[in-house]
Amino acid sequence: MAIGRGADDAALVRETLGGNGEAFGLLYDRYGDALYNFFRHRVSSASLTEDLVQETFLHVLEALPSYRDEGSFKGWLFQIARNLLTDTYRQGKRHTESVETSLTFQALVEPGATPEETLMAHEQHAEIVALLAQLAPDDRTVLILRWQEEMPFGEIARVMGRSEAAVKVLYFRALRRAEKQLRRMGREVPHA
Repeated sequence: MAIGRGADDAALVRETLGGNGEAFGLLYDRYGDALYNFFRHRVSSASLTEDLVQETFLHVLEALPSYRDEGSFKGWLFQIARNLLTDTYRQGKRHTESVETSLTFQALVEPGATPEETLMAHEQHAEIVALLAQLAPDDRTVLILRWQEEMPFGEIARVMGRSEAAVKVLYFRALRRAEKQLRRMGREVPHA
């Protein structure tokens, strides 16, 4: 059975479990870049980042029969990724943490932007990367999952292995620490 890119995650999981390799490929296409960015801001090696993405999808394929559609597939996937990263750290494969590509620069540039707007977006990207580099790993994780991946707090809680209330507290404390760091950097703190 042919399945399209517009299929929801639950349908792709069912198709994969039924032996449809194309469906698993669509899941990979849908989440591969997000996982790459998730790992990339934690390890300095691009090759280790790529290995971690591949290993995550291998773990997903092995664990898929036990997947229960009780939360989002994306949250479950990132929980596996975070666990794999923790295992990697424990095994001593950890490289210096880097936030070099944690936020995609292209996401800050509007289509059809002028060269001046592109330059301003580049400067904004550099400031965000510098800010994230100054934060603790859990602060970076919660902010990136919320800002870049646009995950709700419940999914972030699942990924981080914490309660939703604990994640909300972490998020708002991370925001305060980020604001404090912005002030130290001599930058204006934006108000919502």
